[in-house]
Amino acid sequence: MNESQGSISVFLSSARNRVNTFYALALVPFILLIYYYINWPPTLVVLIYAFILLVMKKQKLLDFSASNTMEKTAGLLLIVASFLVYFVVSLFFSNAVFYGVANYALYLLGLLLLFFNARVLKEAFTPTFFMVASDASPIVSLWLEPRLTFVLPYFTQLIVSIINVVGLKAALLDPSSNILFLNTPRGTSAFQINWTCMGFESASVFAILITVILFDEPNCDRKTKTLWAIGGLLGTFIVNIIRVANILVAEYFFGGTVSSAVHSVAGYVLFIAWITFFLYAFSKRKTIATNLGRLVSIIRKG
Repeated sequence: MNESQGSISVFLSSARNRVNTFYALALVPFILLIYYYINWPPTLVVLIYAFILLVMKKQKLLDFSASNTMEKTAGLLLIVASFLVYFVVSLFFSNAVFYGVANYALYLLGLLLLFFNARVLKEAFTPTFFMVASDASPIVSLWLEPRLTFVLPYFTQLIVSIINVVGLKAALLDPSSNILFLNTPRGTSAFQINWTCMGFESASVFAILITVILFDEPNCDRKTKTLWAIGGLLGTFIVNIIRVANILVAEYFFGGTVSSAVHSVAGYVLFIAWITFFLYAFSKRKTIATNLGRLVSIIRKG
């Protein structure tokens, strides 16, 4: 037994072996979570992105020394706790899952402390924050729903206005209602715009993604980050409006089967396309700022 423990100690004394073992142990639950969240793209996107960020930290992890006994003990406790969080959370939220993204984040923190000294936790902040924030999004949504239900009639009015502007005919049941009627070639269809339709849950995941990426960018001043973050959040809201409008347009032209498919898939496609476009635009922000400056100068001269 002592000889076996000695062999493990010798193996883990190498920084490269510690790093490789960490990633191997981190990969197994990651694959299981990918399978679990395959039908929930917003969380899936954040989970994959967070893991990629963690993999990109590999070279930095090689610079950290091995953990001491106290850090190893704390790491083991966190790993065990990651499997027990459910029993606490389920007391307050009946729909809590046994092992979700937040559990995995806690597990990763435990693994890091098991193999590296406590200073390594600084490198884990962004990936684990992504995970915890995405897992907390449904809880935040449940908390906000009764407090923001009054917004639904206004959101419904906005959707009706957009549908009428594009040439279709829609009307509210009454000004304070979140039920609208759409006139289609097959007759009148009724739609109820509920809290889920507002897309807060999925939009908030992507909003978190945008905000943290921006503020983790070192080569950018705070004012620029803030302006781009506001633009990103506003764009996310607009994309969700387009998503809801597309469902109604699909209902008008193709009927319920197609509109249901659009409801299930198109939203995620739109959000992922928006995130991709936004991050690309942010990477080219200096070129965009220069071109906008030239355009303003031309307009002023004209």
